[in-house]
Amino acid sequence: ALEDFDAEASCFTFCGVVCPLTGDWRNVLGDDFDWIVNSGATLTPGTGPEDDITIGGNYIYIETNGNNCASGESAMLYSSCFNLDKAGKDSCHLSFNYHMRGISVGSLRLQASDDGGFNWQTLWQDNGNQGEEWKKAYISLNQYPQGTGLQLRFEATKGLGVYGDIGLDHIQL
Repeated sequence: ALEDFDAEASCFTFCGVVCPLTGDWRNVLGDDFDWIVNSGATLTPGTGPEDDITIGGNYIYIETNGNNCASGESAMLYSSCFNLDKAGKDSCHLSFNYHMRGISVGSLRLQASDDGGFNWQTLWQDNGNQGEEWKKAYISLNQYPQGTGLQLRFEATKGLGVYGDIGLDHIQL
């Protein structure tokens, strides 16, 4: 299934705002701040995407400009739980577009749990400024057998400053 966030309502673009997501990917209680739904450019020049990956739709991002989000704090985005279906193939992967632009970008990590969220394995991570363009990642899920119960999560961590917005779009399993 493709999650492009286009069906989600936009949220106020301030660090620390609560942003309810209604699709297969959700903000959670207990982290430091929420992923925010946005279209167009982020508020702070020199960081964040100018638009979503297809131009004209929504994406989610962490806003790092504001007093409510301190350096080193993080926002978590959780998938719904699902049973891995390789559809009769030997391989299975997750793909997503990500955007990490700015002089104080922190880190973005993708993790998986096959035990109900007790333990998390890091599948992918990127750090720092990755430029002005959206990038695409393909993450293999081959290490998990057919039918494995999985949950995935993205963790974005704020760097040392306000020029560190991190965006996600078109998450597909």
